[in-house]
Amino acid sequence: MAERAAPILRRAGARDMLAVAHVYLAAFPETLVDLNIAGLRPLAVADIMAICQRADPDGFLLAEVDERVVGYAICPTDTGRIWRTGLLRGHLWCMFWHWITGRYGIGLGSTTRLMQEKLLFWRHSGMPEADCVARVLSLAVHPDAQGMGLGKLLMTAGLDYLRERGTQRIRLEVRPDNASAHHIYEKLGFRVVGQVSDTRGPWDVMILDLTHTARSPDGGMGSA
Repeated sequence: MAERAAPILRRAGARDMLAVAHVYLAAFPETLVDLNIAGLRPLAVADIMAICQRADPDGFLLAEVDERVVGYAICPTDTGRIWRTGLLRGHLWCMFWHWITGRYGIGLGSTTRLMQEKLLFWRHSGMPEADCVARVLSLAVHPDAQGMGLGKLLMTAGLDYLRERGTQRIRLEVRPDNASAHHIYEKLGFRVVGQVSDTRGPWDVMILDLTHTARSPDGGMGSA
């Protein structure tokens, strides 16, 4: 059996969003079932990812193996810029059109459930000890590529990017029972400071002080 090529980390481009969507859908099938959106099509995820990529392209990182996108990390310096990008650059209107014309593959009931979860999450997301605008919004590795250390590589590269931009603290949320993700984050220096909840239960809120952690020796990024 031929050995896999070494993974390459690079910044995402606009044309990568469907590939990213396929990674997300493969990595989180239980989320789709829980939210009753198992029929969600890749275009729906790609449209959401496109807002994140356009808002902070340097903070949207990909892992490739054998020229195939197998993982990603979204680490924006300011999550507020994502909302502004969606509203002011027409992305949300485009998404509404794609949904109403049936291109997302989910109906009104599933969409309402999804919106309720996100609204509840953001409503309960504030806490003084975790007040920062930089976040790890999403991190995923395709099941076919898990066990290669790509999650840690992506996170390290994302944290290096944030340091370069002068970010002092970064926040993320992770399910309490996600032991593998907890292990990665704790080894990188994140600590749990509290919990928030949505319709499916609690999330641990974790914070990392970037001023007290060192940059990775190789800068975290390979060459494409």
